Amino acid sequence: MHIEIKGEVANTAKAFSGAGRNLGLVSLVVLAIFVLQFKSLLQPAIILVAIPLSFIGAFIMLFVANQPISFLAFIGLTSLMGIVINNSILLVDEGNQLRAMQTEKNLVEAAIQAGVNRFMPIVLTSLTGIFGLLPLALGNSMFKGLAVVVIGGLTTSTFLTLLCVPVLYSLLTRETTAVQVTQGWSGRSELGETPD
Repeated sequence: MHIEIKGEVANTAKAFSGAGRNLGLVSLVVLAIFVLQFKSLLQPAIILVAIPLSFIGAFIMLFVANQPISFLAFIGLTSLMGIVINNSILLVDEGNQLRAMQTEKNLVEAAIQAGVNRFMPIVLTSLTGIFGLLPLALGNSMFKGLAVVVIGGLTTSTFLTLLCVPVLYSLLTRETTAVQVTQGWSGRSELGETPD
């Protein structure tokens, strides 16, 4: 007797073959880069907390939209991870910059101010992504799974990241750790802007 799996199950297995191992390897490389950049183990961990926060909305939206976990949905998850990690980096780096520029600020004040300073850039970036992908999510495109994953993940991660990352920053960051990733940059562009 011989059993051979074909159809959608075979296509899914073929599409995902080796993806888990490669994803784990890439994750370790990214974590190593973060550790070298921030000179800390805890701050990269704070940054990576945003990933599971984004998966909550991604899987809820897949369920609501009745979409399978396809290869395109998996690509959407990897894209989503990049976006939410970027948002977390903005928050952590902003907190480090505030502490380096204003040494009198304690961790809680720096975390709150970082959330306030980066609120609009993070929210606007997420809204742009969500509204840009709505036509794909509402139509019958083959990219619907990808769009649904990114929209759901951005929706939950934007608000959960803005709440959880500053809290974790204030709880887990050491008082002496304040490495600026963007040293010497004020956080503002000087193209056509009037000084405050």
